Amino acid sequence: MVPPEVLLKIGFLLPDAASFFSFLEALDAPAARGPFFESLWQLGSSGIDRSHLWPSLTMTGAIFQTPRRLALVESVLGLYSNVKVMGRCDLGWLHNHLRPSNSITWNALFPSASSDTNIHGAHVPLDEWYTMWAVLPITNLDLVAHPSRGYSKLNPFAAMDEWGSDAEQCFYAVLPQCLHLAALSFVGTLNLSVIFNLAAQSSSSLVELNLTSSHVYPSLLSAAELTHATQWLATTPVRRFCIPKVTFGGDVDTTVRNAFFSALLSCPSMEVIEGTGWDLTALETAILPITLGTQRLMLHQPTVTPSSLITLAHAVCNSTAVMQLTLTGYKAVTAYSREDYGSAFQVLMEAVTHSSVTSLDVTGCYLHDCYWPRLGPMVQTSKLQTLTLKRNEISDEGVAWIAQAIQANLTLTRVELDDNLISSDGVLRLLNSGADRPRPLSLSLLWNYGGLNEDVNVKLRALATDWGVNLEIATYFVH
Repeated sequence: MVPPEVLLKIGFLLPDAASFFSFLEALDAPAARGPFFESLWQLGSSGIDRSHLWPSLTMTGAIFQTPRRLALVESVLGLYSNVKVMGRCDLGWLHNHLRPSNSITWNALFPSASSDTNIHGAHVPLDEWYTMWAVLPITNLDLVAHPSRGYSKLNPFAAMDEWGSDAEQCFYAVLPQCLHLAALSFVGTLNLSVIFNLAAQSSSSLVELNLTSSHVYPSLLSAAELTHATQWLATTPVRRFCIPKVTFGGDVDTTVRNAFFSALLSCPSMEVIEGTGWDLTALETAILPITLGTQRLMLHQPTVTPSSLITLAHAVCNSTAVMQLTLTGYKAVTAYSREDYGSAFQVLMEAVTHSSVTSLDVTGCYLHDCYWPRLGPMVQTSKLQTLTLKRNEISDEGVAWIAQAIQANLTLTRVELDDNLISSDGVLRLLNSGADRPRPLSLSLLWNYGGLNEDVNVKLRALATDWGVNLEIATYFVH
């Protein structure tokens, strides 16, 4: 008979539930499986989704339905370092049976009224439930507060039932007590004051924020909130900072604002900075010199000035950390012309050539044909592998420079030119530039307005295949 510790080592080598339970089945008898694996075998044979049992444990409403399943789970809890909670659960059971070695990833439904609470099968006041919840060793919280407001594509289990104001107040009242929390992913009404206050606590474990507001209007960051955010970024190995629709309140002075931008952009542990609708008009050269510390910077529909683009370019320049730079659909300030912005983008592209950026997305940034005599040669000398230029009104004139860049830069493996003004002649030029490369080139040319039709597309696809280019091409139907 195989010793239990050897069985455990073998089990941990099996990466998925199918392999693991095939192994248990091959052991054939309870005595051969041992008490621990026999409990898992019985759980897996009780109608529970086996992927919820291995390689990690997911506590679902189905487990809480029967005392027998709960008893079996109790006997195996010690094996798992992290337990995922989904669906309706008995908070009292979790309090009584979780081990000190267990941490929690919480994707479960939150109660919105006392009638939704469950502690040992009984209803309790809403604030009492949230107070008990906050004591759990929750390290990851993934929560959608308003599932009926357009977020159905997200995990339906990680949702609140039409979160009312009482539940919202209870949640934010106890959130500062969640000092084990390392990652917060939240869709709903944002209380940035509470969130950044938690983050700034010296005993906080928070290193990842992934927030989405359920409101149209941007969040106004006050001076106090910005100071807490800056303190957190400067003293904690933050990995992820994803916050939507950020602008600054009237009490935020230049010093506080610049300190925040400096701490955010230069944070050396950062993996991802992502924002939608940020107001970056206050991004000033006073924060320089800094070098961008994040691996991925993604800014969607930011409001920028030419000066803020140039400041960003200086942060990108000479960065050895940044690999992905996305700046899409920027909003211009009326005091500046498109030529002013075009010149600033040239500075940004020059910075990219000096950085370690391998993926650049400048979709919808008005980079028309007239800019490519300067931008094209910069692309030639860059380290780019992926270049995305969708919706820039580029025609065959600009394509001539882009094709030269493709031909000269053998690191490029994917170029996306969807929603531009490219004709079949332009496509041919691009295909020719990418023919017979050491690493095949992928070209995306969807929905261009250059007179293409499906008959032409069929011929272009065949030619691309002959030349070793992966071509994605489709045309708008015009009635």
